[in-house]
Amino acid sequence: MTLKKNSLCNDPLHKIKKLKNSLENHELDFTKAISFMSDTTNIMKGACSGVLKLIKEQNPTLYDVGCICHLANLTIKAGLQEYK
Repeated sequence: MTLKKNSLCNDPLHKIKKLKNSLENHELDFTKAISFMSDTTNIMKGACSGVLKLIKEQNPTLYDVGCICHLANLTIKAGLQEYK
């Protein structure tokens, strides 16, 4: 399946809205979050319009934890390329 560039799946603002709604459904305040964890894709961590950047505009003290599982997966895939 190929995603269109203007698909909601590729829209950082849509992702933030869904995240806020989910937190609010559990009576959690979005602006009081301490850390953020995601994969390292541009949509999530892009310097200009990534989800993390947009969230930090509303919550500047948010700490980016990163996702060790995603980074390990990328590292293993790159390392295995030498054996093909």
